[in-house]
Amino acid sequence: MLTCLCRLDQCHAYYSKALAIEPTDGWTHLYMGSLCYGLSCYDEAASHFQRAIELLPGVACPHWCLADVYDKQGYWTRTEEQYRRAVETDPTDSKAKQKLESWLAERQSVAQNIVEPSHQSDRTKP
Repeated sequence: MLTCLCRLDQCHAYYSKALAIEPTDGWTHLYMGSLCYGLSCYDEAASHFQRAIELLPGVACPHWCLADVYDKQGYWTRTEEQYRRAVETDPTDSKAKQKLESWLAERQSVAQNIVEPSHQSDRTKP
């Protein structure tokens, strides 16, 4: 486990150096955001994904990555907005469509589970 953490720290250092050299490299911001997301550093991940969105205007991936961060943070409106922007940015991106559809289905399921228990309690009344 320690070896893995050392490697992640090394990756973070390398990406930081790369961004110091070329701060407008959208792909490096995307990779750094993904690394931060994996480390549960959601605010830092969001910052890198937002920068990647600015630098890669025709790419859907940074939008759905940012949506994933917002989902982890519980910002449902922002989550849906970014998943939808991913699909709008590149309608041919099947991963963007899949992530939006999956998230909407999950939200629907959560909403149904909230409503259904109250109906069950009505059925048990004599």
